[in-house]
Amino acid sequence: MLLRKDFCMWLVNTLQHQNLTYKEIQTRWMNSPLNNEKKEIPQRSFTRYCRYAESLFDIEIKCARTKGFRYVLSGDENDSPLKEIHQWLLSAHKITSLTERIKNNKNVVVEAPPTGYEHLNIIFDAIDNSQGLKIHYQSHHSNKPKDYIIAPSFVRLFKQRWYVIGEELKKKQPYTFALERIHDIELTQTKYFISDENSEMLNLKNYYEHCFGITRVGKPIRIQFRAYSPQNLYIQDVPIHSSQSILQKTAKYTDFEIYVRPTFDLIQELLSNREMLEILGPKNFRDEIKSTIQSMLNLYQD
Repeated sequence: MLLRKDFCMWLVNTLQHQNLTYKEIQTRWMNSPLNNEKKEIPQRSFTRYCRYAESLFDIEIKCARTKGFRYVLSGDENDSPLKEIHQWLLSAHKITSLTERIKNNKNVVVEAPPTGYEHLNIIFDAIDNSQGLKIHYQSHHSNKPKDYIIAPSFVRLFKQRWYVIGEELKKKQPYTFALERIHDIELTQTKYFISDENSEMLNLKNYYEHCFGITRVGKPIRIQFRAYSPQNLYIQDVPIHSSQSILQKTAKYTDFEIYVRPTFDLIQELLSNREMLEILGPKNFRDEIKSTIQSMLNLYQD
């Protein structure tokens, strides 16, 4: 079972980068550090493992005659072969497979792991079984913890923090809870469902549409900004938002546009680029950024 899973993870990761024949796959697998026994995968087992990988990642692994009988990954027409969550799981598996090499290696520096992960299992249980969660929670806007009962909808990882998003059952409103601020959490004995008025909004696809970060405030707008060299290259490599497009490119700067809700999280991200990024429009958003920068400058008037 472990060999099958390791091979499937390895195969999908390998085919992401290059289409290979069965013989080429076998050669690379023989040289893989995951193949401890240095054994080839028989053809029948290989076919069976391909089907398992397809179900694991919701993809297709095809042997393409037009590409010299090479194996290729394919997904939906409108999607990349690997969806974001599958990319994340694959990345996590790759890190796990390197554990032995990393833990005694003084040349590896890592960030602190995401906080609050110890609550994930009970949250997933509640989501899977349509149960409520009783949460004892300390908000940064309150002097003491409060109790909430929520119908959880989904979880989100953002900037090394886990969040659970759901409907607070007393007020019938969407709420976001940071897992590291949960003092206590338990399943309710009663089944709870998202109310009709919030059910359409409180799903993963709709809730964070046109959003950056964890907050969902305001209507999306088109924001134009200029990133100066070399920061423009970094932003081009790792877009600020999935809607990002290039409007103009010169030797000294690149003008970008994004369609997104102008939330606190977004403003924080834009300002993290310091003097290497300038908001061009719309004017009211540019003025808001200018006012924020002026407030920051006022802190240093001494």
